Formats: sequence, structure tokens, C-alpha cells
Amino acid sequence: MTIYQCKITTISPLHIGDGNKLRLNFDYVLKDNKTYRLNENAIIEAKEKLLFNNKGNEFPLPGRLLNNEDYKNHEYFRYILNGEPRSENTDARLASCIKDCDDIPYIPGSSVKGAIRTALGFYGWKERGICLEKIDDLGDKKHA
Repeated sequence: MTIYQCKITTISPLHIGDGNKLRLNFDYVLKDNKTYRLNENAIIEAKEKLLFNNKGNEFPLPGRLLNNEDYKNHEYFRYILNGEPRSENTDARLASCIKDCDDIPYIPGSSVKGAIRTALGFYGWKERGICLEKIDDLGDKKHA
């Protein structure tokens, strides 16, 4: 088996979704031009007394339990991103990207394999003078 090492450089921002949608004040909060991905379990565990003393009928969202001091406690956040999404609606959603068990984004091997296969195919077709009639059917893959 031959093993190749390569460096991948994207020509545009890359997002490989995991199918989940993150909800404002439940999964993430916005503060000071940063997006904080909440560690809901740590927040609920630390703020347990606030939850049980809540006299209202509505269960408070984890993001609304935080005060300004809490933003210094990195245990409350899985990760922090610079910048904020465009929408700040109360029902705003963010598409989550695929991550490993340590919350580190990665590119799945199947995506890399598909991009390399497409790039090699185009190179081979060009070398042989083959013209694809339905290049539009490939969509974004033609830029692999």
C-alpha cells in the first residue's frame, strides 16, 4: 500500500455539516463580536439553584443563565469563534459543522477522496482531449 502525505488548501471557506442546527441561547450565545458554543451540561449543573428557584412556568434557556463574569469561565463553553452570524432573531439557527469527540473540525476522508477523484478525472479528461457535455451536472465538484 502506498501512503501519500499532502497539504490541502481550500480556495473558499469550507463547511461540512453534521446535520444539526444550533439554536441561539440554547446551543450558542453572542457577545462582544464572538460566538460562544455552550456547554449546556456545565451551565445547568453550575446554575442548578437558579433553575429550581425559577418561579416562572418557563424553563430558562442555558444562554440566559449566564452573567458577564461567566464568560471568563471557559468550562461553560465548548469552543469560542470570532465573529457573529448575521441573524440575531430569537429563533436564529446555525448549521453545525462536523467535529471529532474533542470538538475539533475535520474533513472526512470520503470528502477528500471525492475531491481528489474529481480533480484527477478532470486532469485525465483534459490530457486525453475528452470534453464533458454535461459539466454543469457536476455542480461545485468541478472546482475540486
